[in-house]
Amino acid sequence: MTFCFICIFGTMHFSSSAQQLTPEQLWDKGITAYQTQHYQEAETLFTQLTSADPKSAKAQFNLGNTFFKLKDLPKAILAYKRALLLDPSLHEAQNNLSLCKTMVEQALIQPDSVFFIQWWHQLTKPSLSNTWAIVALLFFAGLLFFFVKKFILKKHQPYFNQITLALCGLTCLTLLLAFSSLPKAPGLKEAVVICESCSLFNQPEKESVKIPLYGGTVVEIKTIKNGVAKVELEDGQTGFIDLQNIERVADK
Repeated sequence: MTFCFICIFGTMHFSSSAQQLTPEQLWDKGITAYQTQHYQEAETLFTQLTSADPKSAKAQFNLGNTFFKLKDLPKAILAYKRALLLDPSLHEAQNNLSLCKTMVEQALIQPDSVFFIQWWHQLTKPSLSNTWAIVALLFFAGLLFFFVKKFILKKHQPYFNQITLALCGLTCLTLLLAFSSLPKAPGLKEAVVICESCSLFNQPEKESVKIPLYGGTVVEIKTIKNGVAKVELEDGQTGFIDLQNIERVADK
């Protein structure tokens, strides 16, 4: 049987010890455990598999799916990030990562903002990047057609200004969606906040809190000194956090 990914919404079983098993046995038993909803055992098996085969993006991906089922979003995000670091073309991991990050964001926002966040993330799923690029190209081709028809062929074009303005706006919008949907490859300095909640401080002395941080937040490590990391959030904010509260993506 050829390789098959475990879907987040699938089910899996495990019944025997994982000690002294080969990577192939760990894989098979991990899948069985997951399919029969023995997620704790599946997590043990896939964790052992990532140690036995640290270059396996598939093992990290399935470990991420298991953490998702265990409702451990920070660990799931970390595993998906590691899978993508090993194999940036793993679209299933990118989609599941986007889902987890959306769930983390929804936990931090007000109820009246949830719809917009859901709507935006649905439109900017990595799987839609090529689709938006094609749509943008079609709108741009339509724009060129109207310009050629009016200025080169000298044909009268009713509502020319309104049509070209609409096509320009739609081209720009779909290009924005295409770029926003591009999968972002994890960097070697990326880390994930693994504590349930902690603080981002203004200074390394941790005297004043800048903003609260929550499990699953992705940061980029800038410097590390005396157990404190200077990090940058995805929105560009910088600050300081205890090193024990984050785990680096490239550790494995």
